[in-house]
Amino acid sequence: MMVSVLAAVLEFQRDMISENTREGVAAAEAAGKTLDRPAALDQDKAATIVEASGTARSHRART
Repeated sequence: MMVSVLAAVLEFQRDMISENTREGVAAAEAAGKTLDRPAALDQDKAATIVEASGTARSHRART
């Protein structure tokens, strides 16, 4: 019986955590915040790398 009560309490806590998380994400999106990981490169650096890769000579392994 004690295990059943403990399981019910833990399930309630899990539900509360997920509800709080959903509310926090919705509030952040409403405030205009980005939730993604920040980009490693800015647009200028990415364009420079793409241009450089197109002009570089490719090397093929000799077998």
